[in-house]
Amino acid sequence: MLHLRRIHLTGVAALVLVLAAAPVAVARGGHGHSHEHNHGHSPGHAHGPAQIDLPDGWQPEGITTDGKRLYAGSLADGAIYVAGPRDGDGEVLAPGAPGRVAVGVDYDRRRDLLWVAGGPTGEVRAQDAESGAVVATFSFPSTDGTARFLNDLTVTRHAVYVTDSAHAELAVVSFGDDDHARTTARHGGGDDGGDDGGDDQGDDDHGHSGPGGGDDDNGEHGHHGHHGHHGHHGHHGDHGDHGDDAADVATATTMLLPLTGDFVLRDGFNLNGIVSKSHTLIAVQSNTGMLFNIDPATGETTLIDLGGDNVLNGDGLELGHGRLFVVQNADNQISVVHLRRSRTEGRVEETIGNDDLEGSTFDTPTTAALVRHSLYAVNARFGATPSPTTPYWITRVDVH
Repeated sequence: MLHLRRIHLTGVAALVLVLAAAPVAVARGGHGHSHEHNHGHSPGHAHGPAQIDLPDGWQPEGITTDGKRLYAGSLADGAIYVAGPRDGDGEVLAPGAPGRVAVGVDYDRRRDLLWVAGGPTGEVRAQDAESGAVVATFSFPSTDGTARFLNDLTVTRHAVYVTDSAHAELAVVSFGDDDHARTTARHGGGDDGGDDGGDDQGDDDHGHSGPGGGDDDNGEHGHHGHHGHHGHHGHHGDHGDHGDDAADVATATTMLLPLTGDFVLRDGFNLNGIVSKSHTLIAVQSNTGMLFNIDPATGETTLIDLGGDNVLNGDGLELGHGRLFVVQNADNQISVVHLRRSRTEGRVEETIGNDDLEGSTFDTPTTAALVRHSLYAVNARFGATPSPTTPYWITRVDVH
């Protein structure tokens, strides 16, 4: 059954649809918000607090990491909060602005940027990961009268791929000229990061993982082809000093990549979380619980056979430790999916819910970032009435 819940956003009113190998070991988190605990899963490494509190009224949805810090966006005004996973200390990195929204976020190690999906605004922002300053904004106007909801995104070497939960297409920010993009698409594109070792940018995900953790291609090799509608260069601010890779953003173009194959657009929230790995994108359809492989060169989708299982209400995705972690918002749980090497089949090995936690709880978790042996999930609390005093937090779950 579909449940309609309205999220009250400062300056923007958005109607969000919230739908109702060996197993990974799950270690219960330690108590408290500021003390470090070592449970023996990573010798010599203290995991950190079981819960990291966000500013009251924050309204989080997306989270990512550079391996040392966690970045959480705000639905309310697009602000970005940064915190240390080891001690939980944090601060507002980028203040919000009227009409701005932050849904999915992904860290781009190659360019030291945060990429932010703007939900109902139809925009994608690139923000400096050190200062929070907006470097560029890319717009994707609706072409059919149905409002866009740019939900989640993943960064590869040559492009940023963004799910639109209301359309059967991906919004794409392409780095470099179109001729280069077409050429790499025809040839399968880029370097292969391998099947289990993460990307060629280091181990980064949401992809979001930090060192020792993720399989996200954040800087790898997804390449879009000539099958979409090409757009224009984005509006650019101060790029700072990021070297040649910053020039990629200055010359980036936009396009829409239509989705074909097994994926079928349905009523409600459709594609949501997305990650990239070895020339392939993986995305979840929230309203059906289906997982799909997406060819970034053609837009062709292939259903991943879960053997009768599904991940209904799937939101954020995270790759790491040879598993795909699927955050299921309305279910207050994270499913651990083992994918076959071909990634055409998989099985849900286990689910992690509130009964498995100590020192924190899930309250509509939406996305998670993997840092070494810990997942950090933001709780959107869609069932709570948002106010300036409503508490929000990040929950840590240890996996290995």
